Amino acid sequence: METIKTEGMFEGFVILEIMGHRKLGGYIKEATIAGSSFIRLDTFNETGEVAATQFYNPNSIYCITPTTKQIAIAFGLRNQPSPVKDWELAKRPELELINGYQDDNATDFHEDQDGEDEPEDQAYDDDEDRPF
Repeated sequence: METIKTEGMFEGFVILEIMGHRKLGGYIKEATIAGSSFIRLDTFNETGEVAATQFYNPNSIYCITPTTKQIAIAFGLRNQPSPVKDWELAKRPELELINGYQDDNATDFHEDQDGEDEPEDQAYDDDEDRPF
């Protein structure tokens, strides 16, 4: 196993279980952000380069299983962390033009008369058409 242990600190390749619901594979080490301790997890892509870095509060960790580099990376490739899901983002036409990306599953938003964004299927021409 490729791990390093010094003065009670641990870093190495692991399978990391967060709150017992998510499992990720990668390299962890301790990090301090704004005076608080965090666990830094680096996950890797197919070429062995760091694909993503995430920081977790130690209280959210359910289990840390030390393993080999090969196992951690292989496990991590099948369980990549995602900062957001497609359904969490509203469709933004101006970003599609900039990025050349079109998300057909995103919700269309429409600014109504009071300046609030509403999904297109709930956008009305005036207050009389509203069902509430």
